[in-house]
Amino acid sequence: MKKNTIIIAALLLAAVSLQAATITQTNTFSGSPNYSSVLTFNKFNDYGGAFTLNSIFINVVLNTEAGAYLGIDNDGQTAASGSVEFGSSGSLSSDYVSLRKVGTGSFSGTLKSISLKTMNLSADDSDGATYSTQGTDYDALITSSTSVSTNASLRDIEDYIGTDTYTLTYTVSQWMSMGAFSGAQFQGNPIGANGSVVVEYNYTIPEPASASMAALVVIAGFWIRRRFMD
Repeated sequence: MKKNTIIIAALLLAAVSLQAATITQTNTFSGSPNYSSVLTFNKFNDYGGAFTLNSIFINVVLNTEAGAYLGIDNDGQTAASGSVEFGSSGSLSSDYVSLRKVGTGSFSGTLKSISLKTMNLSADDSDGATYSTQGTDYDALITSSTSVSTNASLRDIEDYIGTDTYTLTYTVSQWMSMGAFSGAQFQGNPIGANGSVVVEYNYTIPEPASASMAALVVIAGFWIRRRFMD
């Protein structure tokens, strides 16, 4: 009897495992901001209704590379201090599919991957309008490797069903904030930024496939019962 119970449990487990599946697509982008990457994804092929697309999950990652610098030379007559940010920012758009989120709002994939430093610069040390990397009126921020991500579930499932493709565009821009250093000169070198966009389809195999499996379980149970009674 115990063996028969195990067989039925295994068949039920098989029926459940056949009902749910996931398709994941990943596209990457890289370059020196400012740039845009057009990323192509396949729509979900439901094979004429044989599969049911239940949900769409999207994830965006933005990485800023280490080694870029932003130097600031204070030309003002008074000391200045403030927070300096240097890195990259990005956002997602599409002319082909809806990016509305489950709930309210749209998924913009907006991210800011930056390095941060607080600078305390003395008043101009007599280099005047000449950009100088010497003295206490100068400091520099060197970027470290940073990574940020954001994700959402999308609501307009019908946009993603079909046999063709669609594109998502991820635009990466250089991000710089100099805080209170409005009268300063600055120089820097190009910063590198890369990342990925992942689209995940979660779907099920609906009736009659699941019904057929359920029928198989019933038949198996009947067969086991007959065998046990015999």
